[in-house]
Amino acid sequence: YRVTVRTEGGHSFSHFGNKNAIHYLADMIQTLYRVRGPVNGDSKTTYNVGTISGGTDGNIGLYEDDFCVMTGGTVKNGTSIYGSNVYLARNARFDLKGGTISGGAGTMSQGGNVALEGTAVFNMSGGTIKNGRAMNIGGNIYNAGTMNISGDALITGGTMAGTGNASGNIAVVNGTLNIS
Repeated sequence: YRVTVRTEGGHSFSHFGNKNAIHYLADMIQTLYRVRGPVNGDSKTTYNVGTISGGTDGNIGLYEDDFCVMTGGTVKNGTSIYGSNVYLARNARFDLKGGTISGGAGTMSQGGNVALEGTAVFNMSGGTIKNGRAMNIGGNIYNAGTMNISGDALITGGTMAGTGNASGNIAVVNGTLNIS
């Protein structure tokens, strides 16, 4: 069987605090495991919960002096208006030293994987940002803040679905891009 639970969201930055679908599903699983399957002699019915996945909003949102360092792992498949996997604003800082940010889809505008605004800073000295998709500008990255790229950083495979006129990988709009 496949079970789908939809709610207003709550796991991510723009809807944080609302009860999300995975929370409801966890309650359903606890109820399921309190039910004993039928037993007929030596035969009995068993069940198991397999994979749980979800999330249709941005994955990481940092504001007002928030700070995050990523040294490994994967952030992937976020969907949001922009900055689907990582969104930074107002003095927030994100340091990507390793790991992968991939598959973000900016559903309305820009920055399929990453979006920076204003005084936000994104430092990338390693890791990979790949396969982001935006409607208009910056398939992988929309930079209206400050982005510093060095070391073994890899940015590849960004695309735009709409009629935008800027890069599929990095769009710098009133921002700063430093590459060393």
